[in-house]
Amino acid sequence: MRFSHFNRNIKLFTLGLGLTAISFFGIQGMLKVIYVLRLGFGPEYIGIFNSMGAVVYMIMGIPSGWLGKKFGSRRMLLLGSAITAGGMFILPLTHFASENMVAVLPILHQIVQTIGWSLLGVNITPTVMLLTTPENRNEAYALLTTSRWAGALIGSLIGGLLPGLFASTFHIRLTDPAPYNFAIWLGTIFGIAGLVPLLMTRRYKEPAPARSTSRKEKMPLKKALLLTLYAYLGHSGFAAVVSFGNAYMDTDLHVSTTALGVLMALGQLASACAPFLAPFLAKRRGNEYSLLMAPLLTAIALVPAFLFPHWAAIAAARIVVLGTAAIWMPALQVFQMESFHPTWRTLVYGIVSTGLGLCFASVSLSGGYLSAHFGYRSTFLVGFILSVLSFVAFWIIMRMEKGKTLPTN
Repeated sequence: MRFSHFNRNIKLFTLGLGLTAISFFGIQGMLKVIYVLRLGFGPEYIGIFNSMGAVVYMIMGIPSGWLGKKFGSRRMLLLGSAITAGGMFILPLTHFASENMVAVLPILHQIVQTIGWSLLGVNITPTVMLLTTPENRNEAYALLTTSRWAGALIGSLIGGLLPGLFASTFHIRLTDPAPYNFAIWLGTIFGIAGLVPLLMTRRYKEPAPARSTSRKEKMPLKKALLLTLYAYLGHSGFAAVVSFGNAYMDTDLHVSTTALGVLMALGQLASACAPFLAPFLAKRRGNEYSLLMAPLLTAIALVPAFLFPHWAAIAAARIVVLGTAAIWMPALQVFQMESFHPTWRTLVYGIVSTGLGLCFASVSLSGGYLSAHFGYRSTFLVGFILSVLSFVAFWIIMRMEKGKTLPTN
């Protein structure tokens, strides 16, 4: 994969999302759950906290696609980056909030930040499709995924070190929320930095809305809904590990923040490297092979996580699940973009994103109550079951599509 093969806009979009990911998936992604725990909240609130972001992403999926189709994807990418950066500032404000607002601000942070991320995530996928050729398309999506997880890797390492550094500098205990608050404040800088490369992009021609009412150009709703169901099930194992993995290791297994940062960074490293396998697998076996096998591999990785109460079991599961998801997502994006008419790509991706958000919301919300009553490992068991169902669902989709020609660009 050569970076020079992509045009200027692809490079700038990749850089912008990578910088944003340092905070979104890295520093804040790692520390915000621990910070909320240090504020005195339990698993039920963590479930609501995580699910709120997922619910907003679910609600914003179709509107984000419609807005990109109506006003242009570049405008929505700029707006989304600005809103995401603004939302990052809300969480650390709990340090100065009154007692009545402490429970409100983390939820508000999730809502605002996720609105911005939905505008970014939904519109970047059809934009990459538009700015690439069939020859470098898989590589472009792999590069985009790699930049996101490379940013998360950097952010995880920084996030693992900062609380201890602030605690020793200001003589604060790590059981207090203050060291995590200071670290989250520092993470907001990367949110602002991520907006700069996007502002440097040039305008590009986007497909005009279809005016024909021919059957060929009507959106195939059945196929979109089937793909959304598969995406919902296939995202469940990832949602379980990301939502409750850190809380489980911190609360039940008593893993230190520094060790947690290292373990999380290993997962992010797998996520940063794994996408480079996606173009190879696509050329050798097709994207369908990755979409079929990824949920099965996720399910297998979750088995030790719900069977054995040991940090190595959940750490290994996290590495495999995150690495597999990093291959799964580019394959899903390319498969989806090539399966629908260009006019409908943004809107259909909004529908699929709604399914992804619904998955994260339902797993987070139900997982919060399951974890409180049956332990965190029960949530990993749910992720295992849904991942197996995802494997079965895509096998059925492949059987239905056998003999049909997909409407590629």
